Amino acid sequence: MMVVAQMPRLLPASLALLVLAGQAMAADLPVYKAPPPPVPTWSWAGFYAGINAGYSFGADPYDQALNNGTVTFAPTLVAPRGAVLGGQLGYNWQINQFLFGLEGDGQWTGQRDTGCGGIECLVQSNGEVGAFQVQHRLDWFATARGRLGWANDSYLLYATGGAAWGSVRETDRATLDTLTDAATSSQTRNGWAAGAGLEARLWGNWSAKVEYLHLDLGGMTTVSHLSANVGGRGLSFDTMVTTNSRIRDEIVRVGLNYQIWGAPNTAASPAPVYGKALSANANWTGVYLGLDGGYGVGNNAFTQNLATPGSPITSVMSWDRQEIAPRGGFFGGQIG
Repeated sequence: MMVVAQMPRLLPASLALLVLAGQAMAADLPVYKAPPPPVPTWSWAGFYAGINAGYSFGADPYDQALNNGTVTFAPTLVAPRGAVLGGQLGYNWQINQFLFGLEGDGQWTGQRDTGCGGIECLVQSNGEVGAFQVQHRLDWFATARGRLGWANDSYLLYATGGAAWGSVRETDRATLDTLTDAATSSQTRNGWAAGAGLEARLWGNWSAKVEYLHLDLGGMTTVSHLSANVGGRGLSFDTMVTTNSRIRDEIVRVGLNYQIWGAPNTAASPAPVYGKALSANANWTGVYLGLDGGYGVGNNAFTQNLATPGSPITSVMSWDRQEIAPRGGFFGGQIG
């Protein structure tokens, strides 16, 4: 009878113990949390198109021969230079941080220069002139290149190389005192191009690049018949001029690209934030040392004069303005 009488009081206590035990077991069970949404990343893969502008430095060595080699002139140089403007279209494949791409571009150029070297550029103090000049103009060029690079979300470093084509217009001119004659020919040359660049993402689908490109359109030969005369004065010339030259160019340009169609299932991340505050462990303040190396292209203009010692005439004869273009590798160091 006492057991039966105590049952109503034991039941609520048992229920309370069961509830507490259930809560303790629930607290020990792992809690499922939904994974965070994937962070959208920028991909360089896909089609892109853009525009570019820059400047080019040509250095075309040439030599000349008159009348099938009867008279030859020492090699000299014509150095066309000027602005370049054009556009590009390409496609990139990206695997992790490695990029493979194809790019084609077409360029208008304003390059031109006139070369004249050696004894054929004689300008005497009495006004007599004997000169054979060569002018080169690069009207346009185009390239089809591969690109190989290393990429992250905001930057792309790449090397590039491939085939190149260009239109070279050459004018050969002969001047003998007041007589002059000229002949112009145009050739579409083919060769190769190679270089490197850095491209950085701006915002949305836009990116900007800076690029160096070496252009070599190979050798070029022109044959021009030049003649002029003054009736009754016995002043005349009639000659066949053969000019052999090599077309080379160094191009530095900047460009703006737009990604027309990106890689499938790839969302564009927000624009990169530049100029973040440096952490305490990332400070550029202090003394530094370093090494450097590269390649240089020079263009040095000069004139020469000949004078007889003791003569009151300062310049018995002189030569027209000429140019030399030293080039080569360099290596050095810096401290700052």
